[in-house]
Amino acid sequence: MKLRDDQAAALDTIQSRRYSMLYGTMGSGKTAVAASCVNHWTGRTLIVAPVRVIPQVWEAELERWTGAEYTVCAGKTPSYVDGVLAAEHPCDVVLITPDQLSGITKRWARELHVAGFRNLIVDEVSGFTSPGSNRVKALRRLHKQFTNVLTLTGTPVSDDWGALYAECLVTDGGATLGTLQEAFYQRYFANLPPGRTYGKRELLPGAAERLTAAVAPLLITLDDYRHTLPPKQYVNRWLDMPEETHEVAKILARDYVVDDIEAVNDGVLSGKLQQLASGVLYDEEDYIEYDNLRVRIAAHMCNNLLAANSHLMVMYTLRADQERMTHTLGVDVRLHRPTPKGLAGWQDKGGILLAHPKSVGHGLNLAAYCNTLVWIAPHWSRDLKDQTEARIWRTGQTKEVTIHNIYMRDSIDRALIARLNSKAEYDATFRNYLKELK
Repeated sequence: MKLRDDQAAALDTIQSRRYSMLYGTMGSGKTAVAASCVNHWTGRTLIVAPVRVIPQVWEAELERWTGAEYTVCAGKTPSYVDGVLAAEHPCDVVLITPDQLSGITKRWARELHVAGFRNLIVDEVSGFTSPGSNRVKALRRLHKQFTNVLTLTGTPVSDDWGALYAECLVTDGGATLGTLQEAFYQRYFANLPPGRTYGKRELLPGAAERLTAAVAPLLITLDDYRHTLPPKQYVNRWLDMPEETHEVAKILARDYVVDDIEAVNDGVLSGKLQQLASGVLYDEEDYIEYDNLRVRIAAHMCNNLLAANSHLMVMYTLRADQERMTHTLGVDVRLHRPTPKGLAGWQDKGGILLAHPKSVGHGLNLAAYCNTLVWIAPHWSRDLKDQTEARIWRTGQTKEVTIHNIYMRDSIDRALIARLNSKAEYDATFRNYLKELK
């Protein structure tokens, strides 16, 4: 196995720095570069990665690119983790999840270096966007113990430009954008009074260019290979919301309460309106079904698509959609869950992989099996949307990729689509600024 020229150049640059953020589109080979670093660094390496990508991605890449002994601590007890982290343990690489960071920090605040750890890799640093979160605080306390820190991201500004602050904080401890969150926001954003780091944020004139220029020295960018891939097309199916459900949505939007279900603020109201677009409303215990139009159409669409496709990915957002899809499709359609066993069965036998985007949205390469994906309903996260579609639209795909979207007219779906499109503009603008700086 040999790295591409851009991957090899990225590896060389990482070796010349203490802190680096590796930026590349989905499927560009970031994990291969990061795994290769283990061969060049001295000391032990701690890798922080989402639990879903450790077995499917990190274990495979470590075995492919290194001869290092590694131990996976995901799902293990604190005592087991402590035993693996101990200096006398023989493994070179330890893999943990973000949820384990706080506990490790409490027990190993100053001892990781003593135990031989010199290197830190944080996968999907775009999930570390809140400076006040426990995971970011934990990494900040551990940061000084490491000689080398490498973070990976495919979407550094997927939600808003402010996300860069926490991502850089995790990467370099505040060397690029400072350690004071308020000072950062006051430097680049308007409409924020002193003492505020939240609320509606609007970039100051020229701030996008200044922020990109500030972050650029920290970034190492892999080539965007997507122009070499087969085409990706979207097929959008618009449905008319059933009249009775539409009336319920209007009452809820007006009164913030309907059928004893209350939306206590605008955020909750938005979530409730998304539920109604799928014909349900969640109460404290379960959900009330008003209609099943979206699910019926999705199931019919999937049955038709399976006639021409051996493998099909179907994404849901609500548990209600998952449950009703499973019931509506019936036993004659092979369904799989995104567990290692479920994925293996789907890859081998075909059928429908019914999953939430959080369970398949990062790391997996499914291009060899599938070229068709169905979104039962739009998901609010641009990052997860792009990452999920990148499971099949990536290196190894030989066929045209088709993404089917089911939208509901006269619903909050239109607002969600507009939000997703605005988030896509963040990443495009950031990428263009980076090109101008080169």
